[in-house]
Amino acid sequence: MTRPWHLPIISIVAVIWTAMLVADHMFTMLGMPVYRNNLTPDQSGFLMALPIWLKALWAFGAWSGLLGAILMWIRQPVAPGWLGISFLCLLFTVVWLIFMGGALAVTGPAGVGMMLGAIGLSCLIYLYARQMHAAGHL
Repeated sequence: MTRPWHLPIISIVAVIWTAMLVADHMFTMLGMPVYRNNLTPDQSGFLMALPIWLKALWAFGAWSGLLGAILMWIRQPVAPGWLGISFLCLLFTVVWLIFMGGALAVTGPAGVGMMLGAIGLSCLIYLYARQMHAAGHL
């Protein structure tokens, strides 16, 4: 079966996107000055005060997404599973941040919108990989 023309393009976009999620997590948790300088003191304090289990879930969601995207790029059938795990981890993280963590008060509507957009894109990547697997391309 021939590979669809869009599979490598979407796969590369997914790798870049998930690499950005990993970088966002790492830069935030490591307190990189170039990254941290873009945050208000309230935002920085909010991120550092997150429960350790939520930070771990965020990290696992980001890294499993990168793994899933790389696996999709090399056409491995387990890619949708990793991308699904990533989506669920990130979804739970964002839902907790918005409804339990008070992210709206700290980040404002723009910050919450960015989080929801990230979840939406992660969901679309997962659904795409699932469809490619169902069609026999992964």
